[in-house]
Amino acid sequence: MVKSISNGACSEAGFSLLELLVTIGLATIMTGMAATNVSLYENGAENGAAEVATYIKQVRARAMSSTLAYEILPSGNGTIVARFATTCSAGAGMWTMDSNLSLDLPHGVVMNNTSWITCINSRGLPDNNFTIQIEDDQSSQWDVELLLGGAVRIL
Repeated sequence: MVKSISNGACSEAGFSLLELLVTIGLATIMTGMAATNVSLYENGAENGAAEVATYIKQVRARAMSSTLAYEILPSGNGTIVARFATTCSAGAGMWTMDSNLSLDLPHGVVMNNTSWITCINSRGLPDNNFTIQIEDDQSSQWDVELLLGGAVRIL
């Protein structure tokens, strides 16, 4: 407690122990409520779709910067890998895996269709237009589409 004297009168200033405990208790309750509500806004499929779109853009940039052709293909329903060759028409034994370019989807997120493959040439243009369907364990679904001009969009 701090006592101050002004004009000869003594007044007490400060907080009591009860006031401090109530304030700390309220702050704790509000923090706990905020932390639990943040998890409600997390959408695994949306996050997975954003990661796939970013991955495709990264592979496209690598193809253009290295002047090589890059193939993007699924490796199971939760992983996407990339490999490179001189051109998209390279034979089966001509492709080399790029160990620095792989994507593991977040836990609980999978690709519905794993029968796709695309090649991005050294100019950054894919050889086909395709859509990857991403779904999470909450049955939320998002699509990532790669367009022939090289654009990537999330639907």
